[in-house]
Amino acid sequence: MFKNNNDIHLDYFILDNLLLDERYRYDFINFDISQVEFRNFANKGIYFFVFTTQLKPPFNIYLNVVPYEALDVIKVTSHSDCHFKYLQVNRITKYEVHSNLIITKKNNEIFASLHDQKYRDWKTNESKDIKTVNYLLLVKAPYFNSYILLPRAFSIQLEIFEKMKELDMEEDVDRHQRLLYKTNDLNDELIQELCNYSSLTLS
Repeated sequence: MFKNNNDIHLDYFILDNLLLDERYRYDFINFDISQVEFRNFANKGIYFFVFTTQLKPPFNIYLNVVPYEALDVIKVTSHSDCHFKYLQVNRITKYEVHSNLIITKKNNEIFASLHDQKYRDWKTNESKDIKTVNYLLLVKAPYFNSYILLPRAFSIQLEIFEKMKELDMEEDVDRHQRLLYKTNDLNDELIQELCNYSSLTLS
């Protein structure tokens, strides 16, 4: 299993806001969260998938999920390379975010295909060039008005964000320490989940 998700929840958050770096391009992708549309209006998801692309070689793409509230409007608008796209699950078949990043729907699953990536093995730390990485983003149950389900790795990331908010607000020392332990446990679980991510395919 190769390193693919950078943990932005530890490295790129300050005061519950996502930090943006000029060395990267940011693509924020939002999907509708139900299959019911009313006059062409669909329910927007409460989170964004964030694809962070290096602007210099090896042009790696890092994939994470963050809630709306993690975005600072001023920081987003002042960054020179931020892009937003809203996609409706019922209508998407294939969407090219950029030349190395394509989102497709197969049956009831939505994938992101990351091309020409250079990753490091979790265990050996050796780098390897990988032609294509397919990431499962969402799963939809095959019946009308069904909920959209996140893979566990992304659910953990959202849990970590919530714990970080609680940590910032908690003044009681003992409760703060328990929250910190819980956050660290979630980070450990996230790493294990990524190592065992059965929906990741390499080619």
